Amino acid sequence: MTEASTVNALFLLTNKLKDQVKRKGWHDRKINRHRVESVADHIYGCQMLAYAMNSEFDYDIDIEKVILMLSIHEIGETIIGDVAPYDMPSKEKSEIEKAAVKELCSMIPNGDFILDLFNEFEGKGTPEAQFCYFVDKAECDLQAKLYSQEGCFDHMGDRNEFVKNFLGYDMKKRGFDSNFYSVLEYASNNNMVIKEHQDNNPIQNVISFYTLTNSLKDKKRKGEEIWKIKKENYGSVGEHIFSTQMLAIFTYLVYQRDIDIKHTISLLSTHELGENITDDICALLKTDIDRKNELEAVKKVASILTKGDLLVKQYKEFEGIPEKEIVNEKKEKVVRTKESIYSKYCDKLAPDIISKIYDQKNLIDLDNQEGNPTLKDETVKRHLDSGKSFSDMWILYGQEKYKYEEPFMTISNHALNNRLDEPYTLKLKQKGFSSLS
Repeated sequence: MTEASTVNALFLLTNKLKDQVKRKGWHDRKINRHRVESVADHIYGCQMLAYAMNSEFDYDIDIEKVILMLSIHEIGETIIGDVAPYDMPSKEKSEIEKAAVKELCSMIPNGDFILDLFNEFEGKGTPEAQFCYFVDKAECDLQAKLYSQEGCFDHMGDRNEFVKNFLGYDMKKRGFDSNFYSVLEYASNNNMVIKEHQDNNPIQNVISFYTLTNSLKDKKRKGEEIWKIKKENYGSVGEHIFSTQMLAIFTYLVYQRDIDIKHTISLLSTHELGENITDDICALLKTDIDRKNELEAVKKVASILTKGDLLVKQYKEFEGIPEKEIVNEKKEKVVRTKESIYSKYCDKLAPDIISKIYDQKNLIDLDNQEGNPTLKDETVKRHLDSGKSFSDMWILYGQEKYKYEEPFMTISNHALNNRLDEPYTLKLKQKGFSSLS
């Protein structure tokens, strides 16, 4: 495999955590809801909860390492699926998952980077790993509470009793520190609501931030809706954030890029923060007014947290927005960091690769695009009028507009000119690893 085909194949593998690997606990309970979170959504939720807990309780941890560790902590589920606690003893599941991840990482260039992070997470031997473990379990509990508030568990009897038992099980078993325990205890006994920053009330600030940012698990990617992609559920913004992070990590490993990957993943984790308030707007339709509104929305979301300025700073770096309106008397152009440039390319290229997947699965009908506002774009019109496919148009549009640096242009061209396949699942199956869910 070439380097570009390897990146695209690994991207397809982890894309399963958006569409194919379901959060088994929710589906087994047949919760009554229009859309149930995916594993990718859960990963996004974990990152938001991590920011909130670190902000309000001032942990002595490397928060960027935490965000990176959380981005890959479910990579084993691309192989074995999501296994619920009642399916098998946790120790047995952990051993199977660790073996599968070890085998997968042996096939990935520089895969020890992921394997070491995954094993650190599983071992819980460092402050960051212990914190991630608490976040992973607590995020599920808080999501259960939000689903309960919606009435998703009403068919199972008394919803309040159910959620108390659900949270109570983890509160007794997981060994949470006092901060996590207090947050879960509050959620067990109170509705989760969104309030402005509360001085001297860190628990409410965590609840408010997590509840607000949870909305990106449901918010549709507007491009998919506009183009009428034939899917049961359109992808969420939370899933998009996850996919950009995976593209960033695999490109970093395969091409051994000289960037701070921890910082890059952190930039990508918050680059859509404003969409918790604003709507998701297709890139072809976004205006300068929309961008200004989004920055104000980011500030409002971040203001819930005591250390929310960190998130605003990350967003500004990602977008290339100067910290001050006038950088200096000469008004010189702001120099973007290499991490912000790299992360921006991942943000733009990831949906292009996914458009190729949609074409391969015949999920787009170009003859059924009545009312599609993006058809007015000159670049879109030029490519479609010349007979280009949906994905060819998107990939070529990205190349022309964003002028990708290497290796992103090579990855983009590979997606443009080749069928995208994912051989890792078959290879692992041949070695005896398969889905347990």
